[in-house]
Amino acid sequence: MGFAEDQFYEVLGRTAPGMPDLLKVFVEKASALGVYAEFLGGLNLKHPLAERQSAKYGNST
Repeated sequence: MGFAEDQFYEVLGRTAPGMPDLLKVFVEKASALGVYAEFLGGLNLKHPLAERQSAKYGNST
């Protein structure tokens, strides 16, 4: 079962207060480079390399 974006940040905020706001800013800035967030079992940061391919740069669960 995966997390929705709101659920992910809510759980993160319970264990690390203030971190959701910092992470949202980071993800927003990374989007300028083409990196996007995917929320499945946690947060995955990806970048499209070519059509139908993506690189996975990291995740957080």
